[in-house]
Amino acid sequence: KETYLLTHKTNRSRLSLPVVVPGSYSVKSRLVRLSGEGGLTLVLPVDTATVALQVDDKGVTGLSMIDGKDAVNNDTTETDVDLPIDDAASVEVSVQVEGGRADIRVKIDGRSSLKWQGDVSDLTAPPAWATDEKGRIVIGSSSAQFAFETIEVRPVGEGAKRLR
Repeated sequence: KETYLLTHKTNRSRLSLPVVVPGSYSVKSRLVRLSGEGGLTLVLPVDTATVALQVDDKGVTGLSMIDGKDAVNNDTTETDVDLPIDDAASVEVSVQVEGGRADIRVKIDGRSSLKWQGDVSDLTAPPAWATDEKGRIVIGSSSAQFAFETIEVRPVGEGAKRLR
């Protein structure tokens, strides 16, 4: 029997993964959009900061917030990512941190979608996705429902700390 982790179709539904990720890491997931036009959100810890990766939120993919700019208005904005209903997709994220700088890369279905490099201090989570759970990855959605077949988090360098 197959088991899926589901997001709710409510506004800003979220679930914190039970792991604290210090430093550099990667996240690989396989998912299916079940309904809605809103987007998938992965809230990503980046050293002392947090940033939200928004995927196909009404046609926009990007990191929110960079220098106070959201995903529709910064250098990471992409408009060619489509997660159709009932089509499986893979989302891969790499977060590398060193000396107060970060390198974030995202692939959708194996294709490079966005890249960002800069100072960690330039990153903040949008207020709607902010969390007090430092170092934890949060998955969520807004006005859409997603089924996660797999989510794999791998630390690079120092190990992640399992919470449960």
